[in-house]
Amino acid sequence: MGARLTGTVCAGELRPRDISTLANAFSKLRAPMAVELLEVLASEAQGRLPKFEPQHIAGLAWSFSQLHHGRSPELLDAFATHMLEQRKLEHFNAQELVNLLSSYAKVRVNSAAWLAAVTKHLEDRQEVVRAMGALDLLYTASSLARLGSGTSSVFHSIAESVLKLLGGADRRPRQNQQPSAKQAIFLLHAFSQAECAHEGLFAGLVPLLRSALSSELQGATKRQGPSRSDWVVAYGAFAGTGLHMLSDQTVALCRDI
Repeated sequence: MGARLTGTVCAGELRPRDISTLANAFSKLRAPMAVELLEVLASEAQGRLPKFEPQHIAGLAWSFSQLHHGRSPELLDAFATHMLEQRKLEHFNAQELVNLLSSYAKVRVNSAAWLAAVTKHLEDRQEVVRAMGALDLLYTASSLARLGSGTSSVFHSIAESVLKLLGGADRRPRQNQQPSAKQAIFLLHAFSQAECAHEGLFAGLVPLLRSALSSELQGATKRQGPSRSDWVVAYGAFAGTGLHMLSDQTVALCRDI
């Protein structure tokens, strides 16, 4: 099967959508022939980039980064160059931008010019950030922090979007609004890494974290709840930003941790 697919790709019989779909499927399956097939897909994609639409680029980037494929850095650099040349970041929706940022962060590909362009895009088009759900906001903040990119303005927009979700100002289904305690912890960790001490965000997440910690202390924590090492990360985020003394509530949370 692998040889047959490889032959089909080499013959140029697949559309960009097919290439993206194949890469996604084999990166998830982690089948023995996945590395070889993605090697061929990478070459095919690089030779036909002008024909790839935003969703195809985002999908391929995600697939290669998930597999930590050896061609990932080369392919992501090619994508970055292509996107800069096209100057059409506005054609990428919020989810596609999140997937791209996550992909570059996962394999530590720091394409400075592209990251600067994405950061500027997020600054100028704050509706893109507002369109993100809790998990996407976490991925965006974590990716930017890991890559040493982003600005205080972008992190401020992320924080304000999270606070709107917490406050119920977002009209999306409730299950897509509230971040989990674990997500909240790593969101704060990202802000700490980026040296962004957003008092409103840290204070706004305290009730959620105190509730989760109380449940754990009472033995009622769900399986998906924060682990002990996660709570260490939470404490580090407050201490690292100097916000552990922000209020009586933050003091109490850090004391309980």
